[in-house]
Amino acid sequence: MSPQATFVACQNEMEKEIFTDPTISTLREHYDQILQSPENQIEDEHKFLGYYFDLINEEAEYYTLSLVESYLDTTVTTEWFHVDKQTGNICRYDVAMDTCSDIETTEAYKEFFVQNCGDLSKSDAPAGNNLHGGEYF
Repeated sequence: MSPQATFVACQNEMEKEIFTDPTISTLREHYDQILQSPENQIEDEHKFLGYYFDLINEEAEYYTLSLVESYLDTTVTTEWFHVDKQTGNICRYDVAMDTCSDIETTEAYKEFFVQNCGDLSKSDAPAGNNLHGGEYF
């Protein structure tokens, strides 16, 4: 697998695991409802284009992923996650409290992560972002 394909596969697997968390799953449902709402079909600066995960940091021990909301005129980071580079364990990071809450992950994910995802680099990310509700931009 090419470095770019590995990056995409790993990010997709992390995303799937994060979206199994009930709170984040509810947020995803909310985003999907907004995308379909009649109010969101109006072309103005508040139009919600979708959401995506962005690898924003490559610390020595973990990756930091952010959940980003994309609007016509801006983007807003709403959630942060730390992913342990050795084990793939994911925690939801609370910036205000400087704490992390573990997100349960499957054994299949952990095995995939350990075999493929310990050495990701943002430079291997495809151009643009994988926008849910849209396309790479």
